[in-house]
Amino acid sequence: MAILRAIAVVGVLVICAIPSGSMAQQTRSQGAIEKLGNWLTSDITESLARFMRALNDDPDLAYAGTSGVFQHWVTRQQFREFIAAEVLAGVSDVQWSKKTISAHLGGDRVGTAEGTFVKKDGTIIPLTMVLSKQDGQWRVRGVAVAEPQGLEQGRLPSEQSLVRLTNLTMNAFARSINANSMAQFYEYAAVALRDTRSIEQIEKQFGGFLNKSIALPNFVAMSPIFAENPSRNKNGQLVIKGHYLQSPKQFYGFTHEYELEGTGWKLVRFTLDADGTGTRASNVRPQLPTHATCLELAKAATDDFTGSLAAGDMRRLRRGMSVPAQDKLTLDMLNQSFAGFFKNPPELTMLGKTGPTVDPPSMTTRGELVVIATYPTTPRPVAFKLTYVREGLAGMAQGWKLSGISVLLDPDAANKIRKSQ
Repeated sequence: MAILRAIAVVGVLVICAIPSGSMAQQTRSQGAIEKLGNWLTSDITESLARFMRALNDDPDLAYAGTSGVFQHWVTRQQFREFIAAEVLAGVSDVQWSKKTISAHLGGDRVGTAEGTFVKKDGTIIPLTMVLSKQDGQWRVRGVAVAEPQGLEQGRLPSEQSLVRLTNLTMNAFARSINANSMAQFYEYAAVALRDTRSIEQIEKQFGGFLNKSIALPNFVAMSPIFAENPSRNKNGQLVIKGHYLQSPKQFYGFTHEYELEGTGWKLVRFTLDADGTGTRASNVRPQLPTHATCLELAKAATDDFTGSLAAGDMRRLRRGMSVPAQDKLTLDMLNQSFAGFFKNPPELTMLGKTGPTVDPPSMTTRGELVVIATYPTTPRPVAFKLTYVREGLAGMAQGWKLSGISVLLDPDAANKIRKSQ
């Protein structure tokens, strides 16, 4: 595939800016801006208070106070389920720490409020709300409650949620390209994008991909690698940058930006750089990790495996796997696959008392890491064949996530598992 690039952009402009000039002028300007900001956000504060009171007293009234954008994504019943699931029912004392106002290129003013509330068990939960003016009133446009493993102190989704979001975005694009119509991608995008771009404009911008007999892969079955930590830009948009490697030569680089609409992050900017020449792929192709990293990976996987056996199901093991592996392997499937090990063979109880021996690692043509780990247990040795893909953040163990596991108890376990496919 030749190198192809296409970009769709919706920007956000901040309406308050400090002008140039002397320090005294800047100080006076800063004071004026602060007063302006307080004045602009006073209505937001009142609207937030009304909304939170309605959540307690009349959820239907709270829903009626949301914007058309919110209601585009969330039905009244889904709203009720969201309140219950996120423990928002009964919450009234939200400590708002930050409020800002920005203006979309489409002309709408948008306000963002960040705060925290306390659950009954004492846990402090970050909360973000986005509001927009509709019929002269501030109405809730988007709501986000922090995930337990959320990034930026809970202001962003967890790493796994961001991987899923990226995969869904890429797959919406791929389905449209494969169908030679951007209709599916257009319906997937944020209302903020559709308010400023017609489907004809989107198809014109991505003309380099349409009707070119290009077949894009199923990105949901792949793992993106983030080039940097996902973060919010100065306009509050979530920014995710990274790439996929489909083969030794096929590279897909991306930059996505999202805004909070409804109860999730919705796409407002999409950039794709597809290169099938091998040039870009060679620059990011993963290298074999060190022996120490392989030991770290093997120890973590075996601890998760034995910990799952002790707990009576494979939930802990599955939680540590790559997103595509989790989507493919349900908890029931894993429990059935390892049913024989729940009888607690004595060899497995010894794994915590000794460290593994790890073979030199290998890598498949698809870029998967293969680690063979063995334990000298008695009466039978235990051998693990562990498969990994790089995914998400390059944090622990360079971003390698478990994608497959085989376990064997046998007098010749090491040799047999090395020969297994």
